[in-house]
Amino acid sequence: GRKRSQVHGFTLGRIEAVHNHHQQQAFITSWRNMEEQLEHGSPCFVTSLLDRSGEKSSVLERLAQRFHGSAQGQRCRLMLSFTGCSHSEVYPICRSGFQLLNYADNGFFGKGLYSTTYAEYACRYATGELKRQPNEPNEAGEYVLVV
Repeated sequence: GRKRSQVHGFTLGRIEAVHNHHQQQAFITSWRNMEEQLEHGSPCFVTSLLDRSGEKSSVLERLAQRFHGSAQGQRCRLMLSFTGCSHSEVYPICRSGFQLLNYADNGFFGKGLYSTTYAEYACRYATGELKRQPNEPNEAGEYVLVV
């Protein structure tokens, strides 16, 4: 039988790996560009955010603890993150990557793609709970997380 893992009411029942050569090449190019920027002392993203309360600094410190180590000589480090979405949204994501959306607000850290380091939070997006618009599971009762 299949081994199932349950976290806070959500069960991981299946993992499906998708390999997209074009997305892989885009990732490698982006990684190399960031390495170059860091080598020359330039930041990869804007760190001068309006933070009167210190909340954003606190969140960034907590996020820094979730990075995985980098290989010898590399400056960029990886962070495993999750995005919950509907079944209809996952195929375009796997085919073309995430879309750059311009939101009405600038978000907590500015405009950009948002994901989470907490699988349970992404699961709640996958079910539609946090969007207040339910997503339907597939025939097997499964929802989608992109890692």
